[in-house]
Amino acid sequence: MKKPHPRSWLIRYVIGVFSLLLCSVLTKFSVEGKENLPQRGPYILAPNHIDDVDPAPITAAVIKPITYLMAEDQAKLPWYKAWGPWSYGVLLVNRSNLQISTIKNIQKQIQKKERICIFPEGTIKGEGLKKGKKGVAYFAVKNEIPIIPTAVIGTKGILGKIKLARRESVKVVFGSPILTSGGDNIDDITAKIMWVVRYDNIISEFRKDYNYPDWLRDLTGITKLSCAVMLLSANTELSNLGLKGIITLMAFAILTHIRVKSSFRKAIPSVALMSLCLALLYFG
Repeated sequence: MKKPHPRSWLIRYVIGVFSLLLCSVLTKFSVEGKENLPQRGPYILAPNHIDDVDPAPITAAVIKPITYLMAEDQAKLPWYKAWGPWSYGVLLVNRSNLQISTIKNIQKQIQKKERICIFPEGTIKGEGLKKGKKGVAYFAVKNEIPIIPTAVIGTKGILGKIKLARRESVKVVFGSPILTSGGDNIDDITAKIMWVVRYDNIISEFRKDYNYPDWLRDLTGITKLSCAVMLLSANTELSNLGLKGIITLMAFAILTHIRVKSSFRKAIPSVALMSLCLALLYFG
């Protein structure tokens, strides 16, 4: 990538409009929580990362220019994935050896009141939400600027689905801003970011993947917590009731995975937990 630095405001704005058009035509694109975005920068977007094309729907959702941080090893993407970051312009970061010059470049963009996008996970490798790195919290606390936890949903393998003329649902959810100040603990802020992103993904999973209402999601969470508390009881009858409750919840979870035709990998946690509870109930 010959020109890694962000392009001009106008070029990035035009690409933002084009991205919105592209996402709207090729996918069932939607945005939630846009009211959580500050009217002006600087602020930091902190999205989950599930595919190399994740910046496209984020750009479409925000439209206004964003400064993206991109790992140097990602600069060798195939052309059909590299044209986006090349045309938009990014700041390249050496993850194994962060340079002082890189920190200065990020600081310059923040001082210009830019919107900064940093993927806390730093990679698309692995399943589920990965452990968050400290970069987002570091720059937010250092400059006392807000963080917008962002959930990107439905982009995994999306290019392959588009090639098959399948118009899949893609959604971007902006969470409530996490305000920071100079004395904040970076580890605590990082943990909070990842928790909000995970929660936003859970909400979307219930709505989009399972087609369940919000009240059922909340009821399921309360029931799980209640059953877990019962398991800690010294009363055998009460702890057994907790085991039966979890078994019932996991049975419904497995049936849901079958109904929506999820991969077996997604059902493994439910199967494992139900099996463990059955064993405890039978042998305990």
